[in-house]
Formats: sequence, C-alpha cells, structure tokens
Amino acid sequence: MNEFPETTVVNAVSQDTGEAAQRSRVYALLTDAFSYPDAELSARLLHGELQEALNEALSLLRLPGSPHLQTRLPAGVTTRSELQTLYTRLFEVSSGSAEVSLMERSYGGGPNQKLWEKLLRFYTFFGLDFSQGGAREQPDHLLTELAFMHYLCFLEAGAQAAVTDIRRGQRDFLSLHLGRWAEALSGVLVKQTDAEPYAQFGRLLVTIVRADGQRLERLLLTESPPEFTGGEAGAFFEHPG
Repeated sequence: MNEFPETTVVNAVSQDTGEAAQRSRVYALLTDAFSYPDAELSARLLHGELQEALNEALSLLRLPGSPHLQTRLPAGVTTRSELQTLYTRLFEVSSGSAEVSLMERSYGGGPNQKLWEKLLRFYTFFGLDFSQGGAREQPDHLLTELAFMHYLCFLEAGAQAAVTDIRRGQRDFLSLHLGRWAEALSGVLVKQTDAEPYAQFGRLLVTIVRADGQRLERLLLTESPPEFTGGEAGAFFEHPG
C-alpha cells in the first residue's frame, strides 16, 4: 500500500469511533485547505464551502474555545487567479526560499535524512510504503503529515482491534512531529501581510493538534500500554543516534 485513502466519513458505532471519524474528516479538510488551489479547490474556498465543511466538523468535535472559521475571503482575494497568486507567494519557492515553509525541516526537524528516516518509520509501520514512489509530497511536508493523521484516524474509526496501538501511533506522531512545529508554522503565517485565509487555517491547525494530543493522552491513560512501546511516547519509532 502506498497511497492514503480518499476522504471517507466512517459510520460511528460508538462515541469514540464517531469522534475518530470526525477527526479524520477534519484532517482531510485541512489537507485540502493547505493544498494548491486548483480550479475545484479554488471554487470551494471562494464560495466558502471548504470553510463551512470545516466548521460543521468542528462543531461536532466540540473543541475548547469553539473555533469557527470566517467563510468569506479578504476583499483582495475574489478570483481563482488571485487565490493562486497568494498561495504561490506564501508557500512556493520562487527565489531562494518560500516566505512560509511547509516543511518540518524548516522548524528544527533536524537533518533531512534522519528526519525522513523517522517519518518513514511511522508511515511504513502503519502500512504505507513509499519506497517505489506514490507520495505526492516529501515525507516532512505538511500535506503528507496531515494526510497521515487523516489516515490514522480513519484506521481508528474502522478498527475492530489494536485500537490502542493506532491511538498511540497518533499520539506519538503528534508529539514527535506535526505537533512540534504546527505552532511555529502558524506564527510565521500570522506575521505575513495579507495571508488570509491561510493564517486562520494555521491557527486552526494549532488548535486541532493540541486538542488531539490531549484527547489521545486521556484515552491512553485508561488503556493497557502496548508491548512495543514500553510505555514511553515514541519509544518504538524514535531510536537514539
């Protein structure tokens, strides 16, 4: 297997399972939010459809502070061309480096090779093999990490067994990777001039990963620790050296 599943909302069979399905949906929508706005995605953003879908999913999760996205874009972003120009200015490398990097390595993730080895250990353990290609972006790209969390939540929602292992994988991935640099990314975004709607997407990302980490910790405290971790976050995935 070398591709993430399409966005899927799993039928809830319990409160925890239903919450996992909604979390999967939120991560999938965030992946869309930070993707290049092609014709279809531009229409969803310009008409507020993506923001409304996120707001609907957020309302079902009942997160602290009740985050809510503005559905209207700034006055200077009213066409697909303007939205694409904004995205390119912020995130794509034109001369030297992007104004806002979407790579974990840019926020203290360590040397590329070691960082990629750690990330690929996560991806491979949960059945994703990118050795023959298949990934749209590099292993430490925000879109890859968001899609991976979508995938893990998708697995949790449909799991009949090994739910603790999947939750521990999510907790460790947030603690060791996505949750470690989301706030720094958001901080860079909010300092940019005319960065909406991406600045609000960055703030939402921070809210989501914080709430998710706390939720997973609470759940794991009530479950037996799996054998492979020895009870320490990241012990299975992150080795010294």
